[in-house]
Amino acid sequence: MVMGVEPSPLTVLAGIDPGGHTLGLSYMTVDVRDGSIVSVDSMTIESDRLPDGMSGLEVSQSERYNRLYRLQVRLVEEFKYYKPSIVVCESPFFNRFRPMAYGSLSELLSMIRTSVVLYDNTTPFKTYSPSEIKKGIHAGHISDKKAMQNAIKKLTEITEVLTKPISQCSEHEIDAIAACYTHLNVFRTYLKGELKWYNLRML
Repeated sequence: MVMGVEPSPLTVLAGIDPGGHTLGLSYMTVDVRDGSIVSVDSMTIESDRLPDGMSGLEVSQSERYNRLYRLQVRLVEEFKYYKPSIVVCESPFFNRFRPMAYGSLSELLSMIRTSVVLYDNTTPFKTYSPSEIKKGIHAGHISDKKAMQNAIKKLTEITEVLTKPISQCSEHEIDAIAACYTHLNVFRTYLKGELKWYNLRML
């Protein structure tokens, strides 16, 4: 640190709604002094539209592996640009009617975790269950995508600092923003003195 220069009070949270074909990504800039939200940016990444990350990979490995690798390369690039202090992700949900999907989501989550390590191996990676995230934005535990969007719309501290209108955010971006907001509220609990720092693993 340069002598006489105060460290920035701003930090960036990255939120992810995992999807092998379509992934939601958000960045929430927060003032650590009071937990207020400064800005929120979001995007949707479609893996099938990403360029191959390594020459020859598309013929030497399976299409699924190649798709995950493309996502990994893109995420590392995104993290290096936005420089998040933590990456928050929705954890896989086991659906007994679609048990095979859980394995695919777990593989995707492992790839996302590796992306975080490749970006900076000191950056925490935190997961929240779908029900925790729904609760985090004050939506019902069985809320659908429309209900999630309506819940975010009611949070003016988010909508007022979004870099684009909420109507232009995909359902995947909405979930990624909700993941960030869920963790932000955990941090706010810490600021109130109601949570020990070692239970936070952030900032």
